[in-house]
Amino acid sequence: MKRRQLLRHLRGHGCELLREGGNHSWWHNPAQNRRSAIPRHTEISNILATRSRPLDAESRMDATPQILVEPGNPFGFDPNEFAELIEGISEELGREYDVRTAYREQVGAAVTLYEVVEFWLSWQSWSAAAQGALGAKLLDKALEWHRKRREANPDTTSRPVWIRVIVKRGDWEILREVRVGESSGEVEYGPFADALESSRDLEKGPPPLRAWPPAQEDLPQRQGRELADRRTMLEVIHAMVMEAQRQERELVVLDSSTVVGIGRQMRHNAAESRGLFRRLIEEGYIRLRSPLEDIEATGELRAEVEYLTDRGLEIIGEI
Repeated sequence: MKRRQLLRHLRGHGCELLREGGNHSWWHNPAQNRRSAIPRHTEISNILATRSRPLDAESRMDATPQILVEPGNPFGFDPNEFAELIEGISEELGREYDVRTAYREQVGAAVTLYEVVEFWLSWQSWSAAAQGALGAKLLDKALEWHRKRREANPDTTSRPVWIRVIVKRGDWEILREVRVGESSGEVEYGPFADALESSRDLEKGPPPLRAWPPAQEDLPQRQGRELADRRTMLEVIHAMVMEAQRQERELVVLDSSTVVGIGRQMRHNAAESRGLFRRLIEEGYIRLRSPLEDIEATGELRAEVEYLTDRGLEIIGEI
């Protein structure tokens, strides 16, 4: 089936574009509270297309296995990098699993020895063998994600990482765990003797579901206008992206005059408008097809915008 035919079918049955992932478009059916990942191929296999179509009421599953991904300190991770981990796992496992972020409320700021990532598997209907296979797959995906982080930032000293898979077997217990060294990148598999003390945290159970990235609720008052301006510019760009999607165009091309025009809505001059647009790109709110073309001497710029990242969508209240 042609991709455009499938997307037309989804729209006709009340489905909406939720967000763009790394290699897939995520579509959501509000009536059924289901989502599907649609690859960006011109041709899509009929089997996948059939699975992606909205299901009737009798065909729905009453329960979907849920995987909670918890960052030990949500403010200690780059928002875009951690979002890539979530999207990568979602695309790897498919729609049979509901992959969500969850973390506890943070009081103050803390720096820990390890960057901790925990996976909570709460579906008790899984067999021990199924839990083990899924746990191994989650560890492999997380290790691949961390390796790519190191390769993308070779000049940055990375902290050691501790990844754990936690399952419900009467009580909560650690199924698998692995550590990655700071400088060497050496992988060490558990169980670890010093994990006994940290296992007391398991008695609390999984953390509550929360949106990613975490909201910075204590922004200084002087940043109020900057936050409002970011939201306004992102809302306009998101509307342009959604219109391009409806017209079956893959991206939106923004030049300097368009960006300056958006800035006028916030009473910004040309330089302020271009500066705000650059910051939104640099800080990971907007995903580009190719690097920004920016000529500072003339003020000209050109950006091929694919979509707003989850961080950008959260700012405008879309997720």
